[in-house]
Amino acid sequence: MYRSTVPPISIQKKILLIALRSLALTLLLLAVYEPLLKIFSSFVERPTVAVLIDNSLSMSLNDASGSREQQLRALLAQKEWNTLAQSSNVQLFAFSSSLQPVSKESLLLRGTTTDITSALQKIKSTSGQKLSAVVLLSDGNYNSGSNPLYEAEKFPAPILAVGIGDSTEQKDILVKNLSVNTIGYMHSIIPVDATLKSSGITSAQVRVELLEDGKKIDEYNVSLTSREQTAEYAVHFSYTPAIDGIKKITARVQSVEGEITEKNNSKSATIKILNNKMRIVLLAGTPSADVSAFMQVLRSNENTDAQLFLQQPNGELATLAQEKNFTRALSGSSCIILCGFPTASTQSSVIQTLRDAVEKNSLPLLFVASRTLDCNKLRTMEPLLPFTVTSSAINEQSVFPSLIAEQQTSLLLSSQEEKFSPAVWEQLPPVYSSLNTFKAKPEAVVLSKTKIQNITLDSPLLLMRNIGTTKSFAILAYGVWRWNLIGGADDATKNFFSHWISTVVRWLATREDEKFFKVEPEKENAAHGEPVRFFGQVYNQNYQPIENADVQIEAFTTKNAERYKTTLVSIGAGRYEGNFELLQEGEYSYKATATHHGTTVGTVQGKFSVSEQSAEFADTKMNKTLLEQIAGASGGKYFDAKNSGALFQQLLSQSRTPTISTSTQEFELWNLPLLLSCIVLLFGIEWFIRKRSGML
Repeated sequence: MYRSTVPPISIQKKILLIALRSLALTLLLLAVYEPLLKIFSSFVERPTVAVLIDNSLSMSLNDASGSREQQLRALLAQKEWNTLAQSSNVQLFAFSSSLQPVSKESLLLRGTTTDITSALQKIKSTSGQKLSAVVLLSDGNYNSGSNPLYEAEKFPAPILAVGIGDSTEQKDILVKNLSVNTIGYMHSIIPVDATLKSSGITSAQVRVELLEDGKKIDEYNVSLTSREQTAEYAVHFSYTPAIDGIKKITARVQSVEGEITEKNNSKSATIKILNNKMRIVLLAGTPSADVSAFMQVLRSNENTDAQLFLQQPNGELATLAQEKNFTRALSGSSCIILCGFPTASTQSSVIQTLRDAVEKNSLPLLFVASRTLDCNKLRTMEPLLPFTVTSSAINEQSVFPSLIAEQQTSLLLSSQEEKFSPAVWEQLPPVYSSLNTFKAKPEAVVLSKTKIQNITLDSPLLLMRNIGTTKSFAILAYGVWRWNLIGGADDATKNFFSHWISTVVRWLATREDEKFFKVEPEKENAAHGEPVRFFGQVYNQNYQPIENADVQIEAFTTKNAERYKTTLVSIGAGRYEGNFELLQEGEYSYKATATHHGTTVGTVQGKFSVSEQSAEFADTKMNKTLLEQIAGASGGKYFDAKNSGALFQQLLSQSRTPTISTSTQEFELWNLPLLLSCIVLLFGIEWFIRKRSGML
């Protein structure tokens, strides 16, 4: 090709051009045959010995065997670990609630829980087939996660368990349990039951105190006289709160000489003390099964004081309630239920008294229709209700509820405890309604319409209204007692009517400043070291759940200027959850705020506490039995901390010989971007030289 060129070029350029083209064509031909490059490599793989060190608070105790921490650090300081490291890959891990790599110097022994199972699972997933053995250094007292024995039975390597501490019962007295209701009322007796557990004490007398917010309010002397090494004693207190609010109740037992720790001598719980019960006035036009069903639900709630006023044929009101004056009963109520009221015999003065009380005190109303309802007299009460009366004619029909699609997730169609699906409403038996008699007001929210033979009509069946500080709810049907007969596979379904009515009444009785946003801790008094979990609910003005709200909680103490913040995340249906991690013991106040699209939905304030008692001190003796079982189930052995020689002998004897592993890597040379780039570059250089030389 380059024998004669136009114009003529030097022999050096000819050689260069021939070389460039030849090399480019060679690479192109090479790509056509799709060559592969295989690289073989070998390396030595040493077996792994994982050392799992219990890093929890219980490892800092002193017992009959001495300091557990000193035993642990002395074992880790043995020179035999260096000998083992010559043939095995020795890795140190600390665990309490989680597993983390650690050095001998960084052990703090401050973990507030012990989860042996998760530590074994984590090391199994990370080390896998490389594991030669696992050395477990612990006192064997797990208080979190499942029983580690189940994990040990299927563990792929032998577990060599080393017991740290003394397996005999240690001298100790602790408050094992404190039982008290979470809600109480002023001037009402609240039972408080404490359970003491003694270990290694056969004869002693201790004083048990009951404290309210740190102030002693009662005490009880307990004689410890059991012949057994461990025994439990029940202590019963009666607590009568004088003021409302959130109260911290603490049971504290006097320490005894020589006990292993005093950090478990008290236990606390938080009680919300209410000023009084929720007072409900039910005004019935005539006796009916609906009235009985509503009163049954109301009276089954210990936090509700229900008063029934039953209208007599002559229009007079009769009651068995302690407050017999109708006017005073209305003024002191939290919610009024009108069941089939008014009737033809209702006196105008009673209606006027009812209107005055509702308008003056912004009292919420729950209206339930009836066959004996007088629609003409009901018109005089329309300003209080979420509907208007369009007809006085009685056109009774058997109907079913037909939920509005966008309202199916509304709290007012379920309960705070149980979220009933729309399918539950479809299972309800029929009720009776006077069609074309009522019309929803423009500001009202229709939750359900009436349905006849699978045809949904425009007539409202369930509706609510919320304007300013006044709320109302209407059930425009009667015979709703039939809904109390629904059965189901679970208790929640069986108790559908009770749950639902309680939710509606609770919503009506809840004042404006609390209704859209609720948040509270899972426990008013959390144990030291455990996360403080919060749960919240956010709703719009129609009481539909808000899914994308921003919920922030700030916690602080009076002793510490530092503030702790967390964000609750949505878990669906307007519910939110989140937690604070590793809060120090003490009394905390919190402020929670919910915002939606830049607008504040609500603010909630409250209190919680973190107790000094940790689960780590609930059982102070070494659990030698469990450690032996873990070792045996995995094919390993149990060793005492003082017999470290036998431990290292076992490790050295069962360590696997290092293996030579081979790996292969393949590269598709023809498919490398570099190859294509070289071909293009070579052809490009050739073309450039040709052009610079004036060639075609």
